[in-house]
Amino acid sequence: MNHLLSLCVCVFSRLESKVALLESQQRGELEDMRQEKNRLQVTLQLYIYAAIEALERQLRAASSNSTALQRQQEQLMESVHTLVNMVTSIVSLYIKGEHVWRDCADVYRAGHSTSGLYHIYVTNRTQPVQVFCDMETAGGGWTLFQRRSNGSVDFQRSWRDYKMMNTSTNYI
Repeated sequence: MNHLLSLCVCVFSRLESKVALLESQQRGELEDMRQEKNRLQVTLQLYIYAAIEALERQLRAASSNSTALQRQQEQLMESVHTLVNMVTSIVSLYIKGEHVWRDCADVYRAGHSTSGLYHIYVTNRTQPVQVFCDMETAGGGWTLFQRRSNGSVDFQRSWRDYKMMNTSTNYI
């Protein structure tokens, strides 16, 4: 019986060491799994943050594009309204029987041969502009600009001023 008891103690001792070894291995594997889980969580968070940041950038770009498109649409609408007003003005002049000239050459071709002030319709303007038409020099039909419509520049200059094109002075 002693022998049996000693054999049982020996087997039990071996089992305990194998169990201790297995427990130690499991703890190591469990620790490795925890570390791997933590690493994967950090990696996943980085990917999520990067994806959110990229989506926010795309959203800002789309919003900016939308704002730019709205601005362009407003500008186009203003242009359309201006063109409609211009066409309406010109059509009403034709209906009234008034003349619509683009420049003094049109005035000259319409049979006017006297130099003087005439109203012409400049592109992109709804109202006529009063200009001086020279109907005698070099065959007539010359449109003369002597100053800006706002009066900021006087075009009454000598040929030398124009020929030298003094860059400090605005001629156009």
